[in-house]
Amino acid sequence: MVFVAGGIHLIQTFEYQGSKFRKESRLFTDKIRNDPWVLFHGASSCSENEIETCGLKTSHFPVSLQELRDIIRIFKSMNWRSGYFAQLIAWGGCSEAFRPICMACVPELAAHYCGRDNAGGEVAGTVRGCIRNLRKYWRSKETRSESLRFQLEEYEIEKKKSKRTRVVKVSRSWLRAEILRMAPIETRLHKLRAPKHYGIVYALRFEKSDLASIRGSSDVYISFKDIAPARIIAKARIFGSQCNQLEPSDERHFRDYRDPNTLIGAVVARDRTSNVPARSIDEREHPIGDYEWEQAIADPAAGVDLAEQFDRKGLLKHLRRLHPEIFSETKLCEEYGW
Repeated sequence: MVFVAGGIHLIQTFEYQGSKFRKESRLFTDKIRNDPWVLFHGASSCSENEIETCGLKTSHFPVSLQELRDIIRIFKSMNWRSGYFAQLIAWGGCSEAFRPICMACVPELAAHYCGRDNAGGEVAGTVRGCIRNLRKYWRSKETRSESLRFQLEEYEIEKKKSKRTRVVKVSRSWLRAEILRMAPIETRLHKLRAPKHYGIVYALRFEKSDLASIRGSSDVYISFKDIAPARIIAKARIFGSQCNQLEPSDERHFRDYRDPNTLIGAVVARDRTSNVPARSIDEREHPIGDYEWEQAIADPAAGVDLAEQFDRKGLLKHLRRLHPEIFSETKLCEEYGW
C-alpha cells in the first residue's frame, strides 16, 4: 500500500523469480490481464518509491535534454549509427519539459523494459549503451572499420541519387576527450543499477476521461500527460535477470481493437474517425541522414570528411591503401564496383 492524497491507495503486489520463469510464462492474474482498460509499464526498483508516491511523470528523465543532444552531436560528428542511435535521436527530439510515457498492452512486453540494463528508465539504458558503444569504437579497430564500410556503402547509394553524404575518419584523440567528458553522466547512470535491482511491471487502469492523452497502435501506447498513483492497480516484482526474456503475446490487440468499449478499441475508433495519426516515440525533429543538419551540428574537430577531400576514385584509392579490410567482402565489391 502507498499513501496518496485523500488516504491509502492499495496496490496488489505479485512477486516472481525471473530465473524460474519459462519463456512463455505470464505475469498477473487473468482478471488484471483481461481488464480492457489496463495498460502496463515497465520500470526498475530504483524508481519504485517515486512512482508509487508521485505517479509517472512526463517530465521525469535522468538525463537532461542538453545532455542527450550533446551525445547526439558526438554520434553525428562521427557519422556513426550504433544500435542505440535511432532511439537516441527519438528521445533527443522531445522537449525539456515534456517526454511521453510508454506503455504496453501486455505485461510481458513491458517486462522487456524493466531489466537491470534499463535501470532508471529506457532513456538511461539508451545513454549507457551509447557511451558503452563509444568506448568500443575507440578501442576496436574492427568497429572503426565497420563504420567506414557502412559510410562508404551509404556514400555510393547517395551518390547515385546525386545527394551528398559524409565519410568521416574519426580522430581517436577527440573521441577519447569526448568519452572522458561523458564520465559524470555515465557515473550517475551506473549508480541506478543497484546490485539488488529488480524489475517492476505496473498495471495501470485508465478511464474514458484519459483517452484524449493516449495515442498508439498495435501493442505500444503512449500517454502525453502524467499518470497519477491512483491509476496503479497492481505491480509485479521480478527478481533475477530473466525479466526481459518473456514472450509477449498479441492476444490483447486482436481481442480489443474492434470493440469501442475497450481502451484499445476506443483509441482506434477515435483516430479513425478524427483522422488523427497515431503518434509514436519515434517522431523526430530531424530525419536521420539529413546532410545539412548533420553538417550544422557536427564538430569539425571530430575528424576528416574524406568525401570532401576526395572524388570517388580518390576516396576508394585512399581507403584501399589505409583500410584494405573494408574491401574484404566480395559481394559488396561486386555490387558497388570496388
